[in-house]
Amino acid sequence: MRALGVSERSVRLERDTWILHQALDPEAMRQGIREKNASFDDPETMRLFLLCDQSLDWEPDDPRVDRLIDDLDAWEAAHGRDSSRPGNQAVIFSRIAEASPTWQRILDVLAHRAKQRRLAQQCSPAEQCSPAEPRRSTAPRGTAGPRRPVEQRRTAGPARKR
Repeated sequence: MRALGVSERSVRLERDTWILHQALDPEAMRQGIREKNASFDDPETMRLFLLCDQSLDWEPDDPRVDRLIDDLDAWEAAHGRDSSRPGNQAVIFSRIAEASPTWQRILDVLAHRAKQRRLAQQCSPAEQCSPAEPRRSTAPRGTAGPRRPVEQRRTAGPARKR
């Protein structure tokens, strides 16, 4: 990585995340290493990796951060990744976020966008859900309490004096 121009700070951060990854999910290590090695052959992934290294020192409101977020989000979507999933990945991401306020912002936005994408995929075309709208429940009626007609819901509660 040093030969690629990656900073010493990112090399140490990468090492620390691999140690965490090994401790949290040793079975996934082999696959993770294969994917990492393959990424060195992908020019777009390398471009993003080098930008991520540089961004550690950017201010969170630097306009380059928004472009990097858009590029990383597109990369995640194209590669079937999901930054919003909890678990071991969250622990690893927290280590990265500690290294830079900019990376805290980047990871938060990527997680939000991944969650929105996942929710949008859960909606059927007939439901026409917006990305921010979760899938409607398929539970039988009555399991969440009786449903009142709209007119009654609007006027429910104490009687209004006119």
